[in-house]
Amino acid sequence: MMRIAISCGDPNGIGLEVVLKTLAHAEVRSMAQFYLFCSPQVMAYHRKSLQVGDIPYTQVAPGDPLPSGRIGLIDPWNREVQVDFGQLTDESGQAALDSLAAACDAVEAGQVDALVTAPLSKANIPPSSEAPFYRPYGLPRSALPCQAPNGYGRRRHARGPRDGAHSTERGGPCSHPGAIDPKAGRL
Repeated sequence: MMRIAISCGDPNGIGLEVVLKTLAHAEVRSMAQFYLFCSPQVMAYHRKSLQVGDIPYTQVAPGDPLPSGRIGLIDPWNREVQVDFGQLTDESGQAALDSLAAACDAVEAGQVDALVTAPLSKANIPPSSEAPFYRPYGLPRSALPCQAPNGYGRRRHARGPRDGAHSTERGGPCSHPGAIDPKAGRL
């Protein structure tokens, strides 16, 4: 079964809402083994605030076997993370970066097979932060959190924010899944 790492994105943003509402469905959890890089406290806060039902989880190390129907929860912070919905804070930016870095480390170590990244804002990441996940892959900081394949550049809306269509800065289609492929050394 495919092992998929999921970075939580900015704890103050929409990423965890999308992830948790998706993982709340048993049929989704049956499709792969999902490893969410988030603390139990932040996950519980989001579940309660969003009134998302029970999501069975087990605290594990990346790649550990999971009981059927459960997600693996990996705390990438080992510290309390304050959640303040809709606010850009250095703390939430650092938490998003730490989640993504830990998930990338699991991909690089072969503990998981793929990576899904929840949204984060580059403007929210403290300027003094080293982004350890992009350096080993030879990516520029502009690639944070992901960049289109073949150097096309960051994604942008092609026709407008409501139609869901995206293209790259060079105008080509943007069809990548947003995962970093450490074996290829690029996206």
